[in-house]
Amino acid sequence: MFMLISGVVLLLLVLYVAYRYRPSRRERLIFAERGSREAALNRAASQTVQRYLAQEKRNERAY
Repeated sequence: MFMLISGVVLLLLVLYVAYRYRPSRRERLIFAERGSREAALNRAASQTVQRYLAQEKRNERAY
């Protein structure tokens, strides 16, 4: 019984700390914007690399 009560108290403590130190609305928006910007940059870089590799392949065929 003591283990059950102490487990519940520990769970409540963890939930309180997680709620207390969660990022603010502004921080969440900043993180979301940064993530989408990084994803867009990764897509652009990937497309650039694909174009470069395709150009290399065409150049090899030309020789």
